[in-house]
Amino acid sequence: MHTESSKETNSPHSIAGSIASCYFAREFQPAMVRKYNPKGTKCKFSDEALQSALRDLKENKGSIRSTAKAYGIPFTTLRAHFVGISKKRFGGRPTVLTDDEEREMVLCCQVLQEMGFPIDRRSLQSVVTDYLKGHSRKNPFPDDIPGPDWFRGFMKRWKTHLSQRKPQHLSRKRAKALTEDRVEKWMEFVEEVH
Repeated sequence: MHTESSKETNSPHSIAGSIASCYFAREFQPAMVRKYNPKGTKCKFSDEALQSALRDLKENKGSIRSTAKAYGIPFTTLRAHFVGISKKRFGGRPTVLTDDEEREMVLCCQVLQEMGFPIDRRSLQSVVTDYLKGHSRKNPFPDDIPGPDWFRGFMKRWKTHLSQRKPQHLSRKRAKALTEDRVEKWMEFVEEVH
Protein backbone atom coordinates (compact mmCIF):
# COMPACT_ATOMS: atom_id res chain seq x y z
CA MET A 1 0.00 0.00 0.00
CA HIS A 2 1.87 3.03 -1.34
CA THR A 3 0.62 6.54 -1.15
CA GLU A 4 1.55 9.24 -3.63
CA SER A 5 3.98 10.88 -1.23
CA SER A 6 5.92 7.61 -0.72
CA LYS A 7 6.15 7.13 -4.52
CA GLU A 8 7.62 10.62 -4.87
CA THR A 9 10.31 10.04 -2.26
CA ASN A 10 11.43 6.78 -3.93
CA SER A 11 11.64 8.27 -7.42
CA PRO A 12 15.12 8.99 -8.78
CA HIS A 13 14.26 12.67 -9.26
CA SER A 14 13.55 13.26 -5.59
CA ILE A 15 16.72 11.40 -4.47
CA ALA A 16 18.87 13.43 -6.83
CA GLY A 17 17.08 16.55 -5.66
CA SER A 18 17.72 15.73 -2.01
CA ILE A 19 21.39 14.91 -2.71
CA ALA A 20 21.76 18.15 -4.64
CA SER A 21 20.06 20.16 -1.91
CA CYS A 22 22.32 18.54 0.72
CA TYR A 23 25.40 19.21 -1.40
CA PHE A 24 24.51 22.84 -2.06
CA ALA A 25 23.48 23.43 1.55
CA ARG A 26 26.85 22.09 2.72
CA GLU A 27 28.79 23.83 -0.04
CA PHE A 28 27.36 27.31 0.50
CA GLN A 29 27.32 27.42 4.26
CA PRO A 30 29.52 30.16 5.64
CA ALA A 31 32.81 28.72 6.80
CA MET A 32 34.03 29.14 10.34
CA VAL A 33 36.68 31.79 9.86
CA ARG A 34 39.18 32.91 12.45
CA LYS A 35 38.73 36.60 12.94
CA TYR A 36 41.38 38.46 14.82
CA ASN A 37 39.95 41.09 17.14
CA PRO A 38 42.69 43.49 18.21
CA LYS A 39 42.64 44.37 21.89
CA GLY A 40 43.67 48.00 21.51
CA THR A 41 42.68 50.76 19.19
CA LYS A 42 44.67 51.62 16.11
CA CYS A 43 46.73 54.77 15.95
CA LYS A 44 44.51 57.64 14.88
CA PHE A 45 47.31 60.11 14.29
CA SER A 46 49.66 60.54 11.38
CA ASP A 47 53.44 60.49 11.25
CA GLU A 48 53.35 64.20 10.40
CA ALA A 49 51.37 64.95 13.57
CA LEU A 50 53.85 62.96 15.66
CA GLN A 51 56.85 64.74 14.10
CA SER A 52 55.21 68.16 14.55
CA ALA A 53 54.44 67.39 18.20
CA LEU A 54 58.03 66.26 18.81
CA ARG A 55 59.30 69.44 17.12
CA ASP A 56 57.07 71.58 19.37
CA LEU A 57 58.35 69.77 22.47
CA LYS A 58 61.98 70.29 21.46
CA GLU A 59 61.28 74.00 21.00
CA ASN A 60 59.68 74.13 24.49
CA LYS A 61 56.28 75.25 23.18
CA GLY A 62 54.37 73.37 25.90
CA SER A 63 54.26 70.38 28.15
CA ILE A 64 54.02 66.81 26.89
CA ARG A 65 50.43 66.53 28.13
CA SER A 66 49.22 69.76 26.47
CA THR A 67 51.04 68.94 23.21
CA ALA A 68 49.60 65.42 23.21
CA LYS A 69 46.09 66.82 23.67
CA ALA A 70 46.61 69.43 20.94
CA TYR A 71 47.77 66.88 18.36
CA GLY A 72 45.45 64.04 19.41
CA ILE A 73 48.30 61.69 20.32
CA PRO A 74 48.17 59.54 23.45
CA PHE A 75 50.27 61.03 26.25
CA THR A 76 52.30 57.85 26.88
CA THR A 77 53.08 57.45 23.18
CA LEU A 78 54.30 61.02 22.81
CA ARG A 79 56.34 60.78 26.01
CA ALA A 80 57.96 57.51 24.87
CA HIS A 81 58.95 59.04 21.53
CA PHE A 82 60.17 62.27 23.14
CA VAL A 83 62.30 60.54 25.78
CA GLY A 84 63.64 58.09 23.17
CA ILE A 85 62.15 54.91 24.60
CA SER A 86 60.24 54.09 21.43
CA LYS A 87 61.33 54.67 17.87
CA LYS A 88 58.70 52.33 16.49
CA ARG A 89 55.63 53.91 14.90
CA PHE A 90 53.20 51.09 15.60
CA GLY A 91 53.05 48.94 18.67
CA GLY A 92 52.61 45.23 18.82
CA ARG A 93 54.40 42.15 19.95
CA PRO A 94 58.00 41.77 18.77
CA THR A 95 58.50 39.18 16.06
CA VAL A 96 60.12 35.86 16.87
CA LEU A 97 62.72 36.25 14.13
CA THR A 98 64.70 39.46 13.70
CA ASP A 99 64.26 41.57 10.57
CA ASP A 100 67.50 40.18 9.14
CA GLU A 101 66.42 36.59 9.82
CA GLU A 102 63.03 37.17 8.22
CA ARG A 103 64.73 38.82 5.24
CA GLU A 104 66.92 35.71 4.91
CA MET A 105 63.81 33.49 5.02
CA VAL A 106 62.23 35.58 2.26
CA LEU A 107 65.39 35.28 0.15
CA CYS A 108 65.39 31.49 0.64
CA CYS A 109 61.74 31.31 -0.44
CA GLN A 110 62.52 33.36 -3.55
CA VAL A 111 65.56 31.22 -4.47
CA LEU A 112 63.57 28.01 -4.03
CA GLN A 113 60.81 29.44 -6.21
CA GLU A 114 63.32 30.35 -8.95
CA MET A 115 64.69 26.81 -8.81
CA GLY A 116 61.19 25.46 -9.40
CA PHE A 117 60.38 24.45 -5.82
CA PRO A 118 57.92 26.99 -4.43
CA ILE A 119 57.52 26.69 -0.68
CA ASP A 120 54.13 26.28 0.95
CA ARG A 121 52.89 27.27 4.40
CA ARG A 122 53.73 24.00 6.14
CA SER A 123 57.22 23.89 4.66
CA LEU A 124 57.92 27.44 5.80
CA GLN A 125 56.68 26.59 9.28
CA SER A 126 59.04 23.58 9.35
CA VAL A 127 61.96 25.72 8.16
CA VAL A 128 61.35 28.25 10.94
CA THR A 129 61.10 25.46 13.53
CA ASP A 130 64.37 23.90 12.33
CA TYR A 131 66.04 27.32 12.25
CA LEU A 132 65.10 28.04 15.86
CA LYS A 133 66.26 24.58 16.98
CA GLY A 134 69.53 24.88 15.03
CA HIS A 135 70.35 28.24 16.59
CA SER A 136 69.41 27.15 20.14
CA ARG A 137 66.75 29.83 20.38
CA LYS A 138 63.69 29.74 22.58
CA ASN A 139 60.68 28.57 20.60
CA PRO A 140 57.55 30.43 21.80
CA PHE A 141 55.16 28.55 19.52
CA PRO A 142 52.75 25.90 20.80
CA ASP A 143 54.13 22.44 19.91
CA ASP A 144 57.23 24.28 18.60
CA ILE A 145 55.50 24.98 15.26
CA PRO A 146 54.49 28.47 14.09
CA GLY A 147 50.74 28.66 13.69
CA PRO A 148 48.49 30.19 11.03
CA ASP A 149 48.52 33.56 12.79
CA TRP A 150 52.32 33.72 12.59
CA PHE A 151 52.20 32.76 8.90
CA ARG A 152 49.55 35.39 8.16
CA GLY A 153 51.64 38.05 9.93
CA PHE A 154 54.80 36.97 8.10
CA MET A 155 53.06 37.17 4.72
CA LYS A 156 51.59 40.55 5.63
CA ARG A 157 55.01 41.92 6.63
CA TRP A 158 56.58 40.70 3.38
CA LYS A 159 53.62 41.15 1.01
CA THR A 160 55.71 43.14 -1.46
CA HIS A 161 58.18 40.25 -1.79
CA LEU A 162 56.04 37.11 -1.38
CA SER A 163 52.61 35.96 -2.45
CA GLN A 164 50.63 32.75 -2.30
CA ARG A 165 49.46 31.10 -5.48
CA LYS A 166 47.62 27.95 -6.31
CA PRO A 167 49.65 25.38 -8.25
CA GLN A 168 48.69 25.08 -11.89
CA HIS A 169 48.99 22.17 -14.28
CA LEU A 170 51.92 22.20 -16.65
CA SER A 171 50.76 23.43 -20.04
CA ARG A 172 51.65 21.49 -23.18
CA LYS A 173 53.91 24.31 -24.41
CA ARG A 174 55.91 24.37 -21.19
CA ALA A 175 56.19 20.59 -21.17
CA LYS A 176 57.59 20.62 -24.73
CA ALA A 177 59.97 23.46 -23.83
CA LEU A 178 61.70 21.24 -21.26
CA THR A 179 64.82 20.17 -23.12
CA GLU A 180 68.00 18.41 -22.07
CA ASP A 181 69.95 21.67 -22.46
CA ARG A 182 67.65 23.50 -20.04
CA VAL A 183 67.87 20.68 -17.51
CA GLU A 184 71.68 20.83 -17.66
CA LYS A 185 71.62 24.62 -17.10
CA TRP A 186 69.30 24.14 -14.14
CA MET A 187 71.63 21.52 -12.64
CA GLU A 188 74.57 23.92 -13.04
CA PHE A 189 72.55 26.61 -11.25
CA VAL A 190 71.80 24.24 -8.37
CA GLU A 191 75.50 23.33 -8.05
CA GLU A 192 76.44 27.04 -7.95
CA VAL A 193 73.99 27.68 -5.12
CA HIS A 194 75.39 24.83 -3.03
